[in-house]
Amino acid sequence: MKEIKEDLFLTKQSQEKLALFRKIIQTKQQENSLDDQQVGKPSAPLQIEDLNLHTVATLMHKNYGTLYYAYLRLVADLQMIVGDPQASRAKLFAVSEGQLRLALVRQGVPFAFLQHLIAEDLPNFEAFIQAVGYSRVTCLRYLRPLRDMAKNLGLRIVYENLHIIGDEENIRIFLTLAYWLATDGVEWPFSTCSRSQALTLAHQIDQGFKLAYHSPVMKEVLAYFAAVTRVRLAHGHRFSELVTMIADPVPNLFKKQSALTWPEQISESQHLYLVSFLLPMYYAPGDPQIRVMIQRFEHFSPKAFALAQTILGELQPQVSLIAHMSGAFADVIMASMLAIIVGVMTLGFDLGTTIAYAFKPYMNEAQPDKKLQRLVTQATAKALAQVHIDVQGDLLPDLSTALYANLLQLQRIMQPTERVKVALMLEPVALGFLDLVVFLHQQPAVEFLHHHYEEADLIIKDSSVPLVFEHAQHPVVFKWNLNATGDLFGELTTVIKTLQQQKNG
Repeated sequence: MKEIKEDLFLTKQSQEKLALFRKIIQTKQQENSLDDQQVGKPSAPLQIEDLNLHTVATLMHKNYGTLYYAYLRLVADLQMIVGDPQASRAKLFAVSEGQLRLALVRQGVPFAFLQHLIAEDLPNFEAFIQAVGYSRVTCLRYLRPLRDMAKNLGLRIVYENLHIIGDEENIRIFLTLAYWLATDGVEWPFSTCSRSQALTLAHQIDQGFKLAYHSPVMKEVLAYFAAVTRVRLAHGHRFSELVTMIADPVPNLFKKQSALTWPEQISESQHLYLVSFLLPMYYAPGDPQIRVMIQRFEHFSPKAFALAQTILGELQPQVSLIAHMSGAFADVIMASMLAIIVGVMTLGFDLGTTIAYAFKPYMNEAQPDKKLQRLVTQATAKALAQVHIDVQGDLLPDLSTALYANLLQLQRIMQPTERVKVALMLEPVALGFLDLVVFLHQQPAVEFLHHHYEEADLIIKDSSVPLVFEHAQHPVVFKWNLNATGDLFGELTTVIKTLQQQKNG
């Protein structure tokens, strides 16, 4: 799968501004006295007026002159956001990171293109080039990541007439994903559909399909999808054929829209219902909603449910990762497999896998496991032979590939082929380091090294006693503090994660 840049909507210069903003805020927060940070009390205002850019430049490993000019450009953007060129530093840096990012996004070519793509209000690409004031070559370069994301979802963006070609379901998913990545939920981006209108439809979806979303994030994402649906319908992009794989009738959420025929109303409702099954909307094992969703899957598509059960049954005695899953985590695996199967059956690919691999490039660095791949392919083939699925084409290649991609990453995290060898060089204060030891013990990627500390990947030490290494390749030495704060645990987590990725490819 082709790698997509982390941020589709920001130029390198804009990303550097955002990184500088983050570092300034982070630096000033760390300068706040720990004595003033009491639990349950709001944080004191950041003392931005005494900002030392030399310190920030050192922390970012940047030349001071280069960073100073970047800082001036950042201040100009913050002044534009607050609407006051004479605003104090405190007022400027009270702007949230989300607000700054969206302001930078709105300045870019990709967001402008997205707005015209959904509005269908320009006749051709030349009109767009004139509207944004960039050359054709520059526009195409900035738009390449957005085009690649569409391609990964089975779509094609036609620049000449600002049109997107492909399955309507995929188009709506693409537009929802693109808008969410652009705004990060900080501000409503749709001009022809108000947030209240979208939330009304989102509430009908939630109630009608008994989704029971408690997370405000999920509700907002659903509102984005509802807005995209309304805009696409307004431009005549409609579903009319019934979704044959849905076993139970679904409520008609469009019965008040007289512009739609009855078959279109039912088909649109079915496709909204279908989307709620394409991604698992839960993450924590033990979430009671998982069992509810699994039961709904069984009613939604008995054959998809039977297929997932059969595949898991075939894999359980052969794949240790699945065999040793606890009940709570086994439910997460089952629900995820159901979402994968329904996605492949309807879209031709798994949406969750596509997004994850596109935006987390290190996933592509995982060492292939031919044995796991063979077992997944064999189990999927056997299950497909037992459960007759009425779909066009051969499900085996796409389905086995998506299932293998998910299990490979799960295995990489929970059963890494190589663990990070950690040696502890600590003072004899056992109770004082208990929090550190328990933390390390809970990391699946960590293996304690008790002898020959020089062979470790990571040495954690609390003193300044020098260590002697005979080999040219030295371990990473991490300085610990007996009075460690949460920040230090976070830094240690980053180091372990980086070493784990390096060792496991």
